Amino acid sequence: MWTFTRKIAQAIAGGFGGFMLTFIGYKSSTGGGAEQTSTVINHIYTLATGVPTFCLLLAGLVLLFFYPLSKKRVNANAAKLAEIHSENAEEEEEAK
Repeated sequence: MWTFTRKIAQAIAGGFGGFMLTFIGYKSSTGGGAEQTSTVINHIYTLATGVPTFCLLLAGLVLLFFYPLSKKRVNANAAKLAEIHSENAEEEEEAK
């Protein structure tokens, strides 16, 4: 399932990149004859810096507001793990 998901994400990323280049007016050339205007070059720079910045900001906001990892939750998780560990240790002792 992971490989399939990764392939889908790669296809979306490739399509997004191609769409954005088309949107800003990039002219492709297999022979190297196409020259880009300064506007297109500036837009490429904006895309190369703006899209990652936006995605990082979005990820930060998701982690800040939707990821439920507070100090209270960390302590509760640690207590639960300690309980599970002690139960497993008791079972191992009984098995010996």
